[in-house]
Amino acid sequence: MKRWIDAACVLLLGTIALYWLTYVETIGLHGDEAWGGLDGIKILQQGISRPYGIVTYTGLLQSLANAAAFRLFSIDVVALRMPGILFNIFALAIVVWFLRKRYAPSTALFFLLFFGQSAFYLLYGKISWEVCSFNFLFTSLFLVSGYQVYTSGGRAWCFVFLSVCLLGGYNHIIFSCLPLAAWVGIVVWTLFGKESPSETMPAAVAALFLAVLNSGLLYLCLRADLVWHRLGRMFFLLPFLLIVAECFLLHTLAGAFGRLLRRIAATSVHEAFKIALLVVCFLSFSKFHGALLVKIYSQKIVLFHILSYQIPLAWGVYLLVTGCLLVGLLYYLLVKDILYKNSPATYVLIVYLGLLNVYTAIPSMRYLLIAGVLLFLYISLHLVSERAYVRYGVAGVLIVNLVIVQGILWRVNGMSGRQVTAGYFMLNDRYRENSAHFLNFSPVLDFIHRHTIGAIQTRDDFFIGNVFQFYRHADPSIRHYHNAMELNYDYLQVGSGFEMRPLGNGLLPPAPSQHPQNHQ
Repeated sequence: MKRWIDAACVLLLGTIALYWLTYVETIGLHGDEAWGGLDGIKILQQGISRPYGIVTYTGLLQSLANAAAFRLFSIDVVALRMPGILFNIFALAIVVWFLRKRYAPSTALFFLLFFGQSAFYLLYGKISWEVCSFNFLFTSLFLVSGYQVYTSGGRAWCFVFLSVCLLGGYNHIIFSCLPLAAWVGIVVWTLFGKESPSETMPAAVAALFLAVLNSGLLYLCLRADLVWHRLGRMFFLLPFLLIVAECFLLHTLAGAFGRLLRRIAATSVHEAFKIALLVVCFLSFSKFHGALLVKIYSQKIVLFHILSYQIPLAWGVYLLVTGCLLVGLLYYLLVKDILYKNSPATYVLIVYLGLLNVYTAIPSMRYLLIAGVLLFLYISLHLVSERAYVRYGVAGVLIVNLVIVQGILWRVNGMSGRQVTAGYFMLNDRYRENSAHFLNFSPVLDFIHRHTIGAIQTRDDFFIGNVFQFYRHADPSIRHYHNAMELNYDYLQVGSGFEMRPLGNGLLPPAPSQHPQNHQ
């Protein structure tokens, strides 16, 4: 049986990697991706001029990866997206290996089934955003190195763990929610669980505390932009020197946290406070992200957002029902764990969901990438101990979902000249998003070469202007064209999704915005 499970894991891992590696340009280039590509080109030409990325709470890892890919290959969309795709394949392999080694092959199989049936991860895994390219990788390394710190407490693994947390928080501040939730969750579990901490728990809690402290200091430095002006590129070396010093302090801090945890465990707290905390976390998450999570699990919103694909009604209803069932299964397992098992992982996950709103001013699908991985991990770990009919029932639903979703995605990949309608959709009851920003640019490029367009006029300098500027670098022949065109999104007609009108000759292109209009 174990061999069959291993073979199924290899097959699933291969199908996911194959989808990520093929038809990379089916998804249209987003303005944020184009901005990162242009920034990578600027780094190649002028070097690093600042320590942060598109906004001060993101780092330069995406731009640096873009610059490296352009130097190794060429300036095009495939090279732009390939680093993130390779990082995601590597991350998925790490998680599967860890689950198989630490838990059971069936746990790894469930995780792959969740991943392989999710249009969210299959599509977002190809997008060259810092959260899409690196967050899954850093999450996988966080799990492995954190487990090693917990079991051994060695300085080498502590250095790896703190470095991963620092780089993850530098890449995008939202990653720091993970070590913060783990630290708070373990403390809360100690308070409510009434269990004395194990001998290795204090070292893990101390490492998490240092990780949160480092992320906070780094965020303040990037926000103020003071250290960079004084130190220049030495700015990137200082955090790792700090981590080395912290590794030597770990033993002392672990002793202090051990005493603190024992005092917390001995504190008497009424059960009502635990229920109140859980309710607050659930309601906090549900207010901004709960409806969005159900929509992501039911697939329809993701397919429309990234591919402007309207899913057939029958499949949409089926996937909506199964999405609701999967979310229901998650809440069932969480409540069951709190009432009967009281594991620290449950508290960490619930606290993470509650803290997520502190990091997100508005809802966005990309901000649920780490949450989705944690939820898949949690369900997969708990399913293996459920009754057989539950395990086989969930596996059957996931397999059917996988066939439907991957069938749709491969079908869309094979469609050339697909007619679409760009449109808006609701993320929750207050906020909306549109599909126009991911429209395939191929019809525009055909129009550009047919009419020798070298300049555009547009109402959307960031999302359209940056994409056009990136393609001018990717295809130098466009720079030699002398005609101009008006280019905007078309939300009314079925077609390419763009309004294209030649303007004649001699119009200079508008300079693309240096900052996003709605970067989230």
